[in-house]
Amino acid sequence: MTESKVPAAIRVDWWYGETFLEGEEELRTELANSYVVSVVRSRRGGLGGGLYQLFIEFVSQLTLQEVAKVILEGATFDLIKSGTKTFFLRPFLEAYHRFRSRQKEEKRVGIDRFRLVFQDAAIIIENLPNTDLLAELGNIFRALAENLESMTQGAKGQLFEVFIPVFEDTSDERVCKFRTLLSTDETMDIKTISGASYFKFWGVDYYGVAFPSCVYDVEHKAIIREQFCTESQYWNSKMYMRRKSDAATEASSTGQSN
Repeated sequence: MTESKVPAAIRVDWWYGETFLEGEEELRTELANSYVVSVVRSRRGGLGGGLYQLFIEFVSQLTLQEVAKVILEGATFDLIKSGTKTFFLRPFLEAYHRFRSRQKEEKRVGIDRFRLVFQDAAIIIENLPNTDLLAELGNIFRALAENLESMTQGAKGQLFEVFIPVFEDTSDERVCKFRTLLSTDETMDIKTISGASYFKFWGVDYYGVAFPSCVYDVEHKAIIREQFCTESQYWNSKMYMRRKSDAATEASSTGQSN
């Protein structure tokens, strides 16, 4: 019955090689029975036989402000109720764990990205090397609740999206000081990354301000007026710098030949 379903929408989207994943239909049925709207999509491609990406998107009728308030009052992150509205992740988490346990290689069905869309803001949490995203989810929600006021207090624009986490790039060839991790050709030392990395720096976007993108220092609860790059922005900037360098080299060579 629709009345017994969680009033939220969930989308599970994965892209894998030629390997067959067990329990896809069971996962689709379980989520359809638990949520008002659910979409489970799989995609095949020549990826060497292994899982490449698994994305989760959850759309809630609650605001992030409401979720933070209830968590600070002692609620668990996966079963939140505010008035007549609910934010229940537990049915998905239970269905996902069953789906994962059916696979011969459980690590291949780890979640790469978790996007949570609330009525006032969205949160993107990315899986990190040497970590388990779901194992850290409760702590991440708690940290969000404890830091939300610091992220919004005094801001000239409304909070739009939070990227968890971002990292400081200290390399000589960096294109931005802070960025998300790269899915390929990462230059940072990933051996130094752990679950603690979720609680150092976050990327924050705001609506309609002169400085819409900045970095939030979780430890010091402070905004750093420095833009950050997502992976796509990083590669776009990298390509632009390469083209600019090639054009300068070509112009220099042409001038010398003349």
